[in-house]
Amino acid sequence: MWKVYLGLGDKNSIESRYHRPFVSRRERIELSRVVMAVQKINKALEDSLCWVSIIRVLLLSENEIAELLSIEEVSVAVENAFREKALGYAQMPPKVYLNFSKYNGDVRAMPAYLERLDVASVKIVNSHPENPGKFNMPTVSATVLLLDPRNGALLSIMEETT
Repeated sequence: MWKVYLGLGDKNSIESRYHRPFVSRRERIELSRVVMAVQKINKALEDSLCWVSIIRVLLLSENEIAELLSIEEVSVAVENAFREKALGYAQMPPKVYLNFSKYNGDVRAMPAYLERLDVASVKIVNSHPENPGKFNMPTVSATVLLLDPRNGALLSIMEETT
C-alpha cells in the first residue's frame, strides 16, 4: 500500500525520511508515475512551505503473520523482549484506556520501544463483549503498528485477533 502525504515543512528533509527499497518491476513503474506526479506538485509548491512525500506501508493479516513466523520464533522474540525489559533497555509506559461506556467496550494503546534492538511499536486492542452477538465480530481484536524509531515513520500494520 502506498501513502502520499501532503504537509508543511522542509520538503527536502521530509522526503528523504521515507525512502524505501521497492520489490517488483511493476511496483517501480507504478511508483515512478506517482513520483513524477509528486515532483510536479512539489515544483508547483516550490515557493511555499508545502511538501508531498510517499511511503510504503507493509500490511500483514493474522494469517500472513502465522505463515511467516513459527511459534518457536515468536517465543524467542517474546523472551528477548522480556529480557530487554528486565535489563532496563525497554520503554513500555502503562496502557492508555479509552472507555466507551455506552457501547460496553474500550480500546487500549500500548506503546513500546526496545532500545538495544531499535524496535518500536504501538499495539491497539479493543474489547467489546457484545461484538459477537451484535456485529458478528470478535470480542477482542488488535492492530500492531511497527514504527521506525529513527523518524517515526509507519513501517507496518499488523492484524491480530487471537
